[in-house]
Amino acid sequence: MTNRERADQLFSEASGIIEDMWRALQRARWNLATRRAQEVIELIVKGLLNEMGVEYPRTHDAAPMLAETVRQRHLEADHAFLDWLIVMSARLAQLRGPAFYHPTTVGGGCFLGVSVVAAADTAALETGYGACAQEAHALAPTYQPRSVCTDGWHATREAWRRLFPTITLVRCFLHAVLKSMDRCRGALRHEGVAKAWGV
Repeated sequence: MTNRERADQLFSEASGIIEDMWRALQRARWNLATRRAQEVIELIVKGLLNEMGVEYPRTHDAAPMLAETVRQRHLEADHAFLDWLIVMSARLAQLRGPAFYHPTTVGGGCFLGVSVVAAADTAALETGYGACAQEAHALAPTYQPRSVCTDGWHATREAWRRLFPTITLVRCFLHAVLKSMDRCRGALRHEGVAKAWGV
């Protein structure tokens, strides 16, 4: 799926959710209307970031990243609107409530560690993946994994580096292929994917 296709998918989801939001407003279901409004803004903002080839944060409030990207790239935009969007997105995300993430470590055909954290930044993920490290060190105090396969998310990779400084980070093959698919078009895309899956 290309960045453009993913963006179109996010825009389409937002369009469907807008209808739910209007129905909730008409029925005076304020909590649901607020949640749907937040989802619409989140999906549109992430769709725009995706279309620009920007890896958006795993949070409900990506508007600051969109505004920063627009400013860094000197794109034509109404800066008053961007400022309003940042405030509105933050407020709706706050009203919606916290997001939760589940750092999960799997190896040898079993779960080695699963935890819940409230953010997807390096510090939070270090705490989450640290549950696995603590359990491993309780069984073998000198435990040091040689490698870990991750999704390529910077915060995930940095969390593992902090937990095990000598670890070798391997990017997940699936995520690498999907990322390369976003960069190619037409026949080159199909040829590249066919060769990658044939490895």
